[in-house]
Amino acid sequence: MGPRSLFSTWSSMSERKAPKSQEKVRAEELPDDLPGQAAARAVLRQALAAGKLSHAYLVTGPSGSGKHKLAQWWAAILTCQHDSIDHRPCGHCQSCRLRVAGSHPDLQILSSADGLLHREQVVEALHRLNLKPQYSAWQVLVIENADTLSPDAAQALLKTLEEPPESALITLTAPGVDRLPPTVVSRCQVVSLSGAGATEVGAWLQKHGVSVDTAQQAAAISAGLPGRAWEMAHGGLADLDPAMEIVRSLPELARRPKELFTAVSQWADKYAKREDMQRLVLWIGILYRDLWVYALTQEQQLLTLPVLADTYKNLVVATGPYDAARLSRIVSVVEKTLRYLEAYGNPRLALERLVLQVIQGVDPWLKE
Repeated sequence: MGPRSLFSTWSSMSERKAPKSQEKVRAEELPDDLPGQAAARAVLRQALAAGKLSHAYLVTGPSGSGKHKLAQWWAAILTCQHDSIDHRPCGHCQSCRLRVAGSHPDLQILSSADGLLHREQVVEALHRLNLKPQYSAWQVLVIENADTLSPDAAQALLKTLEEPPESALITLTAPGVDRLPPTVVSRCQVVSLSGAGATEVGAWLQKHGVSVDTAQQAAAISAGLPGRAWEMAHGGLADLDPAMEIVRSLPELARRPKELFTAVSQWADKYAKREDMQRLVLWIGILYRDLWVYALTQEQQLLTLPVLADTYKNLVVATGPYDAARLSRIVSVVEKTLRYLEAYGNPRLALERLVLQVIQGVDPWLKE
């Protein structure tokens, strides 16, 4: 069990109310040269060059792989009025300017505002696909997080996928093909992303102005997912301290039930948004994973956060219940909690269940 399994279940996160330096960087603000996307972009470029485009594409990948960025890049190429040898949007034509301004009549980017894409939204977007393109060769529709389509919305989309308008090109994004109805997947060309090596991601961050130490730490924590590394490098590291506070305090709080439930309630209030809770739980998982590795090996170089080796040593020594077997079970519980949150589970309930299961794995007090 390694760090990647923790990250692969961490879903996309919405923008947090935080100072500018800690704001989540939107997909369109990411640099264009995301590592791990070269092969996928080459496939799309070759299809365009050969004139053999599918009417529908499905871009899949874990959160942070840059699937939304790839879909936006593809839409930019399709709507650009200037052809180029390497098929890159020029950024200067009227079509590109309209796209950047968010007012392109031939481009729609649809995403859920409340965790669900409703039939009315989808039907309206599909209706526009029947209009004649004004600036481009295509009427382009990007549906982000298509796994959040309601059953009625998915059915409406399926009808269009079966008989797409002549000039329509639809791109869906989702964590994986298993998150969509098979009938929808079968009518799309699937383009998969998986991330890149941590070394490559770290070098990419440094190329774009991130300090060496921050780049290395963000790359290691992101498990090679460039979008997640970018977010971590630009403020996402801020939740490490609250997660450490929770990990440090749980063994002692387990012996004081009233204080425990008060603390859990306070943490749940602070991280009431699902996306914020996902970030907190991920950090908790990273810390427990490192504790587990340290309890097994005492090898600093095997840790995700080697700078915390002394802290891990103190926790393992000072709290006898932190043995390797129990820590292994805790890491598994964290992974299950992340999957629950990814499926739009209740943040407060997720934290309460996680804390109780961690305590059961750390201290036998609750088993009596």
